[in-house]
Amino acid sequence: KTIADSDQALIFALATVVVGVRLIKVVAGLPLAPGHKNLIIIPSYIAAATLTRTRFAAVHIGAVSGAINFLSGFGRFGIFDIFQHVLPALSVDLLVRISGGSRSLIVYAFIGLVAGVARVSAVLILSLLFRMPGEFYLLLVPFIVSQCLFGVLSAPVSRYMVSHIKIDGV
Repeated sequence: KTIADSDQALIFALATVVVGVRLIKVVAGLPLAPGHKNLIIIPSYIAAATLTRTRFAAVHIGAVSGAINFLSGFGRFGIFDIFQHVLPALSVDLLVRISGGSRSLIVYAFIGLVAGVARVSAVLILSLLFRMPGEFYLLLVPFIVSQCLFGVLSAPVSRYMVSHIKIDGV
């Protein structure tokens, strides 16, 4: 088994988790805060970026997740909705590299916060492109707070996942 095989297996497994979380309704009929799925999605990105040698492993997961999300008919922005998945993943890949693979809760909380901001920035950029009315941006405030909060709260899950995923031969 080569390192590349292990990387691809882990990326595939984490992509399956992210896609599954995005497609499954957690509690049908109960409104949960937007961003609650960040508790699993961001740690999956962090695990991919930390535990593999593949460049932009989190972006691979984000692109697959975004494409499946679009092809499944979810999202408000059509094909541009893929950016909502790729931008947070890209921020995770870059910050994990900059942090030197630190496994600190504070570092993971910061990465989660930035990933939440990246997800929100994708919505803001697309909203500006589609010239949404000013009132729309007021409605985004709870979305912004929730995305960032759940990004920060994902830190312990990130540390747990990174510490407990074992790759044979690595």
